[in-house]
Amino acid sequence: REVDSSLPSKPPAPRLSVVPGDDEGSIALRITWGEHLSEPPTIYYRVQLLVPGSTEVRRLMAQAGQAYHDVRHGLPKYMRYQAVVVPVNVNGNGPASERSEVVHFHPREMCREKELDALPPKNKRWVKLQ
Repeated sequence: REVDSSLPSKPPAPRLSVVPGDDEGSIALRITWGEHLSEPPTIYYRVQLLVPGSTEVRRLMAQAGQAYHDVRHGLPKYMRYQAVVVPVNVNGNGPASERSEVVHFHPREMCREKELDALPPKNKRWVKLQ
């Protein structure tokens, strides 16, 4: 039997969103992975949360088997964040993803997220009937 020593492939950029936290009135930052298949399978992601325009970086690890990871504690509110994920399998680290879009970690962003999801897709044209 031949041993597969390949590293994970480059994942797509993650998506950040603001979701309700555990406690009433609290918020969490959700990191959602894009579809990412690799052999041997990715075990976990090393996540870098970047603050655009500064050198501040927060590092964490999250299981790859889940569709997303919520950062519920220890993240200052009212700041903007971007994320980069690095897949890790039994053979080591794969290449880092591109940066996510910037999200403002603020309670009102939860409302904005819901509003954006309710909007029709941009490629549709709406005609007003009389």
